[in-house]
Amino acid sequence: MSDAILQALCEAVGTSKVHTDHETSVFLARDAMPPQRFPAGVALVQPLCVVYPEDTQEVAAVVRLADAYHTPVIPMGGGSGLMGGAASVVPGIVLDLRRLKEVHIRPADRMADVGAGVTIDELNQAAAPHGLMCGHDPWTVAVATVGGTISTNSLGYLGGKYGAMGDQVLGLEAVLPSGDILHTRAVEKSSTGPALHRLFIGAEGCFGIVTRATLRLFPLPQERLLQGWTFADFATGFGAINALLAAGIRPGLLEFGDQDPTPDNAPLATLFVSYEGRRRVAQAEAAAASGPGAAHRWPRLPQLRPVPRAADLRS
Repeated sequence: MSDAILQALCEAVGTSKVHTDHETSVFLARDAMPPQRFPAGVALVQPLCVVYPEDTQEVAAVVRLADAYHTPVIPMGGGSGLMGGAASVVPGIVLDLRRLKEVHIRPADRMADVGAGVTIDELNQAAAPHGLMCGHDPWTVAVATVGGTISTNSLGYLGGKYGAMGDQVLGLEAVLPSGDILHTRAVEKSSTGPALHRLFIGAEGCFGIVTRATLRLFPLPQERLLQGWTFADFATGFGAINALLAAGIRPGLLEFGDQDPTPDNAPLATLFVSYEGRRRVAQAEAAAASGPGAAHRWPRLPQLRPVPRAADLRS
């Protein structure tokens, strides 16, 4: 069976795009999820092969063959996921989509038509000359791909202002398990029928393989201001966050967490926030969050203290 499907794959997409060597197969048999997090009794296995398609038609050809030979397909993006969604737990075909590199920026529409293999960093580089950016900002921005972040509905550092990756998607192209190709309308809003592209957001490829997407873009901020605060405990900081949001302020970055006590009884919870957009808007939000009137509006905020070097944080 494996010899037959390998021969069929080589005939369909070309021998140079079908890899069976041990090093490639083992490397692409998993994502970034640590092995110790796998459930008991579940182990990684070597894939039958790794295929590198270069367009949607080749993805469809591979999926049709996999269906005919009853062979699993594991779509792979940048491999930076932490949930095991791209792990090979049964022998199958790993479909590496990183060669789907189309990028077309539509400045007037503030949209981009992007191949699944384009990284978020590459998308931003293409959009920046037009004064635009992608609203998704994961830590793995140079590795994470458009297809992968859509399939996991990835949430980045700027999720507080722009939402998760799925919120950036207006329409997409996907290859269904039958090998058929689905195109959804790339519109901001529709008054008829369900939004079919939502079926593929966060589905990890179960309902189809995303090969192309139309994404909304956002203006590059004129200003990005970063603040850091420490709290005596988690509950106090969480209350301050609620007060901040209740006041109608929506930070771009909002990251909050606690840590183990330190010998000198330093504050145990840290909050990082950013305000961004038009310069005056960002400045006004930052001033409202930490200015003289904050004590009156948000009783918990006087307990905040600036964190040194907060401006050195990434975003």
